[in-house]
This record gives sequence, C-alpha cells and structure tokens, in this order.
Amino acid sequence: MTTGRLYGKRVLITGAASGIGLACARQMAREGAQILLTDITIEAGEAAARAIGPSARFRHLDVSEEQDWERAADTVPRLLGGLDILVNNAGMGIGGDITRLALKDWRRQQAVILDGAFLA
Repeated sequence: MTTGRLYGKRVLITGAASGIGLACARQMAREGAQILLTDITIEAGEAAARAIGPSARFRHLDVSEEQDWERAADTVPRLLGGLDILVNNAGMGIGGDITRLALKDWRRQQAVILDGAFLA
C-alpha cells in the first residue's frame, strides 16, 4: 500500500545500487518521490533506476570524494529542481581479522563512512 506522502519530494540516496539504499529508493518512489540514486557501482545503479521507472535517475557518486559531492550539488537542481531529502546511506565494512587488514583498506572504509558523512 502506498500513501503518496512523498509526492513531489526530491530525494538523493547514496549507496542506492543495492541493499538498504535500493530498498529506500524503491519505497520512496512508490510514495511519489523523484529519486536520484547514487553509487560507485555504475551498471547496478543504472539498472536499479531503470527498474524503478521514470521517477528515478542514476548518477555516479563516490561519497568519499569532495569533487563528486560538488558535482552532485550542481546536478541535483538541474535534474530534480531542488532537494528535500538526503538519505546518506553509503557505507562499507571489511570483514575478517583486523590484525590482517591492510592500511589502505582501513583508510578506504573510514573515508566512505566518515568522510562521506562529513562531505554530505
């Protein structure tokens, strides 16, 4: 059942090519929102936007990169006419024994989780 409670709202969702981000995009689109799905996984993101339908668009966004956020800030008004809701969902977790984790992997994880939240 949908209520239309997000009718006319403009939403940017990070990490929207799969998992929780994709589920949010699907539900928010059902509720009437215009969605900009973003992710680093281009093919999956484009497929997700196509599957959701005309209320969804996809753009590449690496949440850990400041210039990607600047590009998103320029893109959102052009594509959506503004922004009402940000679902800052992107994240990652590297499983396994932390004593065996490479420093570059640790830094990438922290950049996505912490820098991504800061830059948003």
